[in-house]
Amino acid sequence: MTGQEYKPFEYEEHTADVIVKAYGKTLEEVIANAAKAVFNIITDIGKVEPRECRRAAEEGIDLYQAIVRWLEDFLVMFDSEGMVFSDFRVERIEKLDDGGVRIEGVGCGEPFNPEKHEEGTIVKAITYHEMKLEKTDGLWVLRFAVDI
Repeated sequence: MTGQEYKPFEYEEHTADVIVKAYGKTLEEVIANAAKAVFNIITDIGKVEPRECRRAAEEGIDLYQAIVRWLEDFLVMFDSEGMVFSDFRVERIEKLDDGGVRIEGVGCGEPFNPEKHEEGTIVKAITYHEMKLEKTDGLWVLRFAVDI
C-alpha cells in the first residue's frame, strides 16, 4: 500500500479468531484505526454516531502491551455500559522512565441500540497472537488477532 490512498483497516481469514490489519500515517492513527476495526467487528461503525466520548489511558511494559490494554478499555466500556464506538483519537503516546509506554486518548460513540445498530460478532479479547507493528513505505501497519 503506497501513495496517499489506503484503507484504515482490513481483516484476514483465521480459523478461530479474526486477524486485524490496521493502517495509519502515524503511530497514533494506526492505533485509532485498530480500535475502529475492533468495533466494526461488533457492529457496523458507519451507523454509530460519535455522540458521547470516553477517555482511556493505559500503561504497558512495552508498546504492544499498552496498545492491548488501551483497546481492551473500550471493550470493557462496551461490556459494562453497552457503548459502541466509531471514532477514536490517540492523543498521546509517552515513553516512561522505566521503559514502559503510556497511551492516552478518547473513543466516541453511543449506547448500542438494536433498532439502529446491527449485531455483529462479540469480541472477547484483544490478543498478542500474531501481533506485529511495522512501518512500511511510510505507512504504519498493526496486525493482531482478536478472540471472538
